[in-house]
Amino acid sequence: MDIKGLYQKISEQNFRLKRVLGNTNAPGATIEQTKNVLYNNAAAIEEALAYAADAEKKMHVLEVELADAERELDEKDKLIKELSGKKTTKSKKTAEPVNG
Repeated sequence: MDIKGLYQKISEQNFRLKRVLGNTNAPGATIEQTKNVLYNNAAAIEEALAYAADAEKKMHVLEVELADAERELDEKDKLIKELSGKKTTKSKKTAEPVNG
């Protein structure tokens, strides 16, 4: 089962459970249905949570790499600015018009 379908199934059952808990005095059947949905999809839920945990780790690594890349880019931009500033002060000669 795909993660989106699993999420939708659990979400719908949770909605039904909350509705029944708020409106009736005997929610036993709906509680049992909720248990069944969770029990029957336990392996898929575990797989989805493992996938989410792995994605979270990868996201953290990418955030660290992005921060390093941004810091390196800022250093390079600063260096380029310094070098281009030196070149412009030396190369600010005015061109003499050529009569010819």
